[in-house]
Amino acid sequence: MEQTLKLQNGLEMPVLGYGCSFGNWTDTSKWMGFEPEAAWSAIPAALRAGVRHFDAALFYDSQRVLGHCLGQAFQKGELRRSDVWITTKVGHPYASHGSNALGKSLDWTNPDIDIKQEVRKQIELCLDELMLGYVDLLLMHWPGKWETKDEALNRRLRKEVWEVFEEYYKLGKVRAVGV
Repeated sequence: MEQTLKLQNGLEMPVLGYGCSFGNWTDTSKWMGFEPEAAWSAIPAALRAGVRHFDAALFYDSQRVLGHCLGQAFQKGELRRSDVWITTKVGHPYASHGSNALGKSLDWTNPDIDIKQEVRKQIELCLDELMLGYVDLLLMHWPGKWETKDEALNRRLRKEVWEVFEEYYKLGKVRAVGV
């Protein structure tokens, strides 16, 4: 039997999850960054091996592949939605190796953006890419800007994100939330 951890709201989360961040992060002689195409073979192999907890993130660019692979398993009757635990993350700061132009990262300190609305968009984008009605666990990918020392700003921004997380929890689009 798979080992689980009981969350504050009573849900049982599988302890081990399969990370869906595919890419080259160590070999500087090659292009470095996300390689979501690696997910096309890795995720089906994980499913065949019995993996049922997937740890995704909007910023990883592999959620569409995960959603497609799960959808195929659902269609074939190999899995039901209740058989898998999907964790995803939103709120990654801008980074040179990510899909910033697609709205998959946040400029945490840009005073011209509405952080709450951007987080809502990111959550909806996750659900759309995963092709799911809900995720089991929604996490704040990185709670603030990389180098900022403004603790008051970081606290305010984290509070705004948390309020959106609670909103989606109450809507039933996420079953648990965390940082």
